[in-house]
This record gives sequence, structure tokens and C-alpha cells, in this order.
Amino acid sequence: MHEILATLKQIRGMPWLAVAAAVGLLLLLFGGTEGGGNAMTYPEQVEHRIAQMTATLPGVEDVSVLVTLEPAGGGTFSVSGTDTDERRICGIAVTCIGGADAQTRLAILDMLCAAFDLTSDRVWVGGKEPSADHGHK
Repeated sequence: MHEILATLKQIRGMPWLAVAAAVGLLLLLFGGTEGGGNAMTYPEQVEHRIAQMTATLPGVEDVSVLVTLEPAGGGTFSVSGTDTDERRICGIAVTCIGGADAQTRLAILDMLCAAFDLTSDRVWVGGKEPSADHGHK
């Protein structure tokens, strides 16, 4: 980070650029992790990434995802881990428009099993009825 700031300071006549870059860098590194209400927990981050991956497949829309994680320390199961919680994924459930199609379901299943090193009995994919706001009949 010091190298970046030193480089920015060498730009003559633009001290505001160095200040703006430093503030932006600090916000990226430390912003949104506490008290902001915008930080996602680890399970939410994983669910979001899975939804994004799944939505890239042809014919897939309106993806909802739920992940289950291994119990922390062998205790009571909880999916609401902390931001630094990176427990192993035990199962994934996906519902989406297009998920009722056998080929689409298989593509989602193959993708998630490969990406998260899960067996097919640990991933469930189901269809979802299109809602009025998706422009389907």
C-alpha cells in the first residue's frame, strides 16, 4: 500500500488524487465489515456466488440458493456463521426458473458438484414458477 501511495504522490499537481485513492483503498480494505448492516455472512456470500454462477447457465432465471454447512466444533448446527467462518459445505439446494427441465437440472447439478466437491446426493435442484415480473406467461 505504501508503494501505491508513493507512486500517487509523485504525480505533480494532483495531491487530491493521492488522497482520494488512499481513502478509496481504505474503504475497500476496511469498509462495510462492522455496523453497516451490509456485510454478508459467509453462508450468504456462498449462496450469492452460487446464485450468480447458476444464473449464467442458459434457460436459468430467478435463482434462490440455500447452503448447509458442517457443524462448528461438532456442536449445534447453524447456518448463520460469522464473516470469517469458512466451514465445509455439506449441501446445496437451488430453485430457479428452468430448474424443472431435466437437462438444465443436470447442468446445475454437475456444475455445483464439481465446484464444491460434493456428491450428487448433496445437491438438490428444483423448478420455480415464473412470476409476473419476469415477463413470462
